[in-house]
Amino acid sequence: MICNSVRRIASRGVAAAAPSSSFTRAASSTASTSIAASTSAPTTLTSSPPEASSTPESSSAALTKPSSSSSSAASMQRYTPRYLSAGTKPAPKQAISSLRALRASLFGQTHNPQNLRTGAKFLRKPLVGPGMLSYYPPEIKLSEVRSWLLDPIRLGRLSPEQRMASALVSTRMKYTLDELQRLEDVARRKALGKGPPKKGQGRRAAMKNKTGKK
Repeated sequence: MICNSVRRIASRGVAAAAPSSSFTRAASSTASTSIAASTSAPTTLTSSPPEASSTPESSSAALTKPSSSSSSAASMQRYTPRYLSAGTKPAPKQAISSLRALRASLFGQTHNPQNLRTGAKFLRKPLVGPGMLSYYPPEIKLSEVRSWLLDPIRLGRLSPEQRMASALVSTRMKYTLDELQRLEDVARRKALGKGPPKKGQGRRAAMKNKTGKK
């Protein structure tokens, strides 16, 4: 019984192994036929153009790609931004003349677009317009104020106290009693002929004359 069972198992294994061997034989036979066909067929694919070149994407890329000569010419040109190129344009003459007229009106100058002979170049100072005169009123010199305050016709009849109380004196300059006394002493000495020496007769001039003589 044991021998019979062993024989049956062995026969089943042989039957199961038979299809695998037939499959390997069929695969080997197909491989051999394909190799033979490849060796026997001529190599015509190398001579034909590639299929990728016939696609529309490849053709558009070929058209858009610049040539080497055009790229080198573009690199030689100098790049200038748009705002710089727009600023280099000359301004119109009408705008320049209007700007000059406005500047002359602002700074109190004379606008002379025809370059007429006005004699302005012989003046020592430039012309001043009414706007400048109203902005900078003329100032009174201190010497004129002193001559007006010490004028005997205008303020000669006033006492020193009244002179001190005067509104004009208090705003312009303030005199003390000692200063008024000094002015009176100077006036009295001038009347007596004892005022300041003339030019070339003072103490300093005398010292120079002594040192100059040898």
